[in-house]
Amino acid sequence: MPIHHYVHSTDRVVITTCFGDISFDHGLESLQALGVDPRFKPGFRQLVDLSQVSKLRLRLKHLEIQHSWYPFSNTGKRASVCNPTADFFGLRKPTSRSWPGLSSGSFTP
Repeated sequence: MPIHHYVHSTDRVVITTCFGDISFDHGLESLQALGVDPRFKPGFRQLVDLSQVSKLRLRLKHLEIQHSWYPFSNTGKRASVCNPTADFFGLRKPTSRSWPGLSSGSFTP
């Protein structure tokens, strides 16, 4: 599986590493497994490392669907590390979008 969640319950943080070609199904499967992990609590913080992802096959509609069953609460802080290239995001020019559940309220690739 190209997505791994490392739950550190003492520090109340989940470190998520992703690599290779990521699809919606990969994300769904990994987050469902995280949601039933007894060490995980919805208020935990999350750090997502996307720096080794070669292709991200997600669409905005996937993110909207995902938000309805996302295991993290809206109070937990989340951050990501990624390679901010247009190819990675599938965009021709940088844009800013609002993403549900992000503490900053916006995302700029």
